Amino acid sequence: MVSSRSYKNSKENQSFLPHHVSEGGQGVAGLDRPGNRMEISTPIAIFTTAYARILMSEYKIKYQDNLYYSDTDSLVLDCKLSEDQVGTGLGLFKLEHEVDEGVFISPKVYALSNKDGSTVIKVKGLKDADKKISLDDLKALIFNNPNFSHTNKIENTK
Repeated sequence: MVSSRSYKNSKENQSFLPHHVSEGGQGVAGLDRPGNRMEISTPIAIFTTAYARILMSEYKIKYQDNLYYSDTDSLVLDCKLSEDQVGTGLGLFKLEHEVDEGVFISPKVYALSNKDGSTVIKVKGLKDADKKISLDDLKALIFNNPNFSHTNKIENTK
């Protein structure tokens, strides 16, 4: 356990907590600037990610017959979670969509048609995917529709 005073002192002398400080103004994703020191605790980041994977794997196993898609922090199920698992608090799932229909191509490539009539389309690396691709486009990819032809120009946005 670290007291707030010892943490403050450690931040001043940069020797107490494990961290990474980028040098020469070349930081993570270019966010560091000359004269700025960006601190990143690699062990804490690794722990947080690993712990999230452990928790998510428990849900994946428990709901394996109801699971359509999962990501680092989300699940798409055909059943409801119990009320004590959903909410706005830390560690709880937030109900973001009530899905009527979904198409899941690969990680981070999917489309959802919600019960309220809205549509969510995500394609990794494609900005504004919902303006360029439709739910029917993704369904055509799955069902190998020979009449599939997408006329909008899609540019890689990376």
